[in-house]
Amino acid sequence: MAATSVAIRGISGRGFRVPNAAGDIKTVKEGVAILVDFTDEATRTILSRERDNFVVVTNTGTTTAYLAGLSRRGFRVNQNATATLKQVKQDGVGIQVGLNHGATKRTLKRQKRDFIRVPPSGTATLIDIFGLQESQASFRVKDPVLVLNSAAANSDLTFVPKVSGGENISVALVDLGVDNATEDVSVTSRAIQVSLAVTQGVAASAVLTQTANAPAASDSVTVNDRTYVFDATLDAAYDVKLEATADATMDHLIKAINGTGTAGVDYFAGTLPATGVTAGARVGTGNGASTTITANAEGTAGNAFAKAETGGELDFDGAGATFTGGVDYDLSSTAAGVVAAIEAHTGAGEGFAANLVTVTDEGNGSGEVDLFAATVLGADPEPLAKGETVTVDISDPFNVAQLRRHYRAWVEVL
Repeated sequence: MAATSVAIRGISGRGFRVPNAAGDIKTVKEGVAILVDFTDEATRTILSRERDNFVVVTNTGTTTAYLAGLSRRGFRVNQNATATLKQVKQDGVGIQVGLNHGATKRTLKRQKRDFIRVPPSGTATLIDIFGLQESQASFRVKDPVLVLNSAAANSDLTFVPKVSGGENISVALVDLGVDNATEDVSVTSRAIQVSLAVTQGVAASAVLTQTANAPAASDSVTVNDRTYVFDATLDAAYDVKLEATADATMDHLIKAINGTGTAGVDYFAGTLPATGVTAGARVGTGNGASTTITANAEGTAGNAFAKAETGGELDFDGAGATFTGGVDYDLSSTAAGVVAAIEAHTGAGEGFAANLVTVTDEGNGSGEVDLFAATVLGADPEPLAKGETVTVDISDPFNVAQLRRHYRAWVEVL
């Protein structure tokens, strides 16, 4: 979910009044930090007018900030916790400054158009900004250029932005092993979002229900590759203890299917559990009590597991001879989702991205993404609308010039 608020800290003795995120009017001046809702129309107008008088901070308790330069000439400011003057200029290096230092605040107020607030690492080149003014044809910024990197053709899909000097930095990995029927996968909040509408895998199952009476001696139950026979004396392998009550007998059968009982008590020694299934605990007592036996793996393979019973006291659901309900996990829509996201984000022509990405379904929650030769997908500069959040690459000279010239039209989002 996109951010709707930002923390600001005053750097002017005069200060200004603005609603906080709760709607209360507050005075922001030196040493005062509040959280503001930048989606509020009145707040946006005030922030645009007062851009010289505040700095965006990580939270209201923060007294320092990392600044990256937007000017080649730059300016000098005291580095945090030292008396050393550092040059803040357009070199991609963030400088930490103390916002309680009087000379620093005066410098920042004077040089407001020459820096941008960056995350605490101080090294980011991709920054989210929020539009404060109506769209202007003269204020246009570029989305990050994306490169599909063929070197990452494995089980993960890697998106990387192209930065100065042609080097690539990884933004994020998208793991395609999602488990939900609908999963929103964000590369980052500043880049592509891919909505994967996949078919969730379902394990096959069968329900065994009892009557009020225990099975008769020599009645049997078949579960996949094992047939269990009820016998009060336990004479041979796969004999299951026959008790006087239906409940006790079913409990012994569940332990035999799962291999969790005691040989000589629940079943004859050498009795093996049914392959690939698990029997659930008995639900209910007496007539109508049941156990659900479920394949251990999702998918249609479990629909071939055998089920059968003899005698009249136990009954599997349905008339068929096998488990039912197994559904394979389906990644077939993933390729289309990735293609659509690339095209929507970059403005690439319909079908263009389809030639770059293929997805192979490996079954039950895994897949392989193959990316062809690295291809640059760019976007033309677009106006920044009021109320819109976009990502800008501050290593791009075009973006830097636009941010400096129109510094009252935007605010950083951290």
